[in-house]
Amino acid sequence: MEVSYFHLVISKNGLREQSILFETSEKNNTEMKLLSSLFVSNEKQAKLDLIRVMLTLADADGHIDDSEMTLIAAVATREGLTEKEFRTAVKDGSTRMAIPKDSKTKLTYLNDLVSLMMVDGDISDSEIMMVKGFAIKLGFKPELVDLLILNTIKDIVEYKNKKS
Repeated sequence: MEVSYFHLVISKNGLREQSILFETSEKNNTEMKLLSSLFVSNEKQAKLDLIRVMLTLADADGHIDDSEMTLIAAVATREGLTEKEFRTAVKDGSTRMAIPKDSKTKLTYLNDLVSLMMVDGDISDSEIMMVKGFAIKLGFKPELVDLLILNTIKDIVEYKNKKS
């Protein structure tokens, strides 16, 4: 029987580092990998959850447009997610959302959701309601979504005017 250590490293936010001793066999080696996958950092979890939420939002109208998937993939890349993590998030389908701790990240995530809602040129009431719901979950007033939409439209118009 083989013995191995599973190191669970946990951040300073009130948690500690811990080592757990496991007796491993082929069967519980798989169980150990599954267990380790449950202990994803809050920061990584928030990034994965953002991708899942974006996929749910993109599918609100019944299909995910190429422009929506391109934006979601760009956000995943920006957030430092691997291709494997991205594929796992795509298959998961969960809409839970770990809330980032800092306001800047929260606002970035909300901007990502508003951009995604607008990228295909079709904004539905259900998409607006979903984004406002996530805005509340992130600690913002739902009216901020309306302001972000207007600012995005203004930026698009300004950009088009500069190109002309």
